[in-house]
Amino acid sequence: MPEVNPEILAWARKTAALTLAEAARKVNIRDAWGQSAVERLAALERGDSQPSLPLLKRMAEKYRRPLLTFYLSRPPRRVPIGTDFRTHAGEQGKRSKPIVDALVRDILCRQRLVREALESEDEAEPLHFVGSLYGPPKTLTTSRRSVQAAVTALSSVLDLEFPARYNQQPRPKEAFKLLRTRAEAAGVFVLLASNLGSYHTNLPVDVFRGFVIADPVAPFVVINNRDSIPSQAFSLLHELAHLLLGETGISGDFSGKASEVFCNSVASACMLSDAQVRHVEIASNQDRLLQAEHIDSFVRHSKLNVSRTMVAYRLQRADLISGDTFEQLAGLFKESWKKERKRQ
Repeated sequence: MPEVNPEILAWARKTAALTLAEAARKVNIRDAWGQSAVERLAALERGDSQPSLPLLKRMAEKYRRPLLTFYLSRPPRRVPIGTDFRTHAGEQGKRSKPIVDALVRDILCRQRLVREALESEDEAEPLHFVGSLYGPPKTLTTSRRSVQAAVTALSSVLDLEFPARYNQQPRPKEAFKLLRTRAEAAGVFVLLASNLGSYHTNLPVDVFRGFVIADPVAPFVVINNRDSIPSQAFSLLHELAHLLLGETGISGDFSGKASEVFCNSVASACMLSDAQVRHVEIASNQDRLLQAEHIDSFVRHSKLNVSRTMVAYRLQRADLISGDTFEQLAGLFKESWKKERKRQ
């Protein structure tokens, strides 16, 4: 068996966001021979000794790396994942980063395999809509005209009238299925994923909502399937808007970045028209709980395939409520959804 480059051991641990103490505990290294567990792991990373195969297998599992990675001659270069469109990481985001990175690596690997398969079968036809929305230089605005141009472009790509046809579906599940089917018919590979194959690695939706690879031959969209169905539909439309812009990257919760605001505006306009927004009985000076009740009532009685948070976002974009009000309402709806999910 070839020797392990100690530099690989240190790299694998650090990219898993683990300290020496945390890693020693996770891979079950114990105090022995007058050395603490931390000292023994540090010695392995210096190359003072070689790890056993059982220890390497535990490292592969806890560091979330294939076992063969540890036999590389040097640490692999970091694969670019595009733009991180998220604005806040927080403690939860930091803890989830190794899982997000591992999931993105897996998706990038799948996408490369799909592209290579298409090229080998001479089916690698570039899709005209990837990166088609704006020619250089790109000027992103959230004006009604710019957003409507994107909605029209998406309607053409999916051969779907927005928002009428989307909201004609009897339930959110059918509406999402329609979007996904049309996206895949257009040549976009749509995956649902929220972990690395185990619930222990579940990613919360405010850390990871979606990931898009704007490849003109094999574009990929990944949606966090731990979200509600209407929110999954919103995320799919959001990531498709990134495809129109030719942008590869990862999205989390509602972000203030220009590209995210634009894609959110496009997705929400696909699901709810200006006329429908005006039917929401809400006033800016109302109590937050009363505002939440009005939005909840609108979603229930309109029978539209939309989430309450999306309606609140649409109200904010229409200047019917403030940004602070939206943040508070989104927090209320998130807590309500979590409680309902837990109850179910």
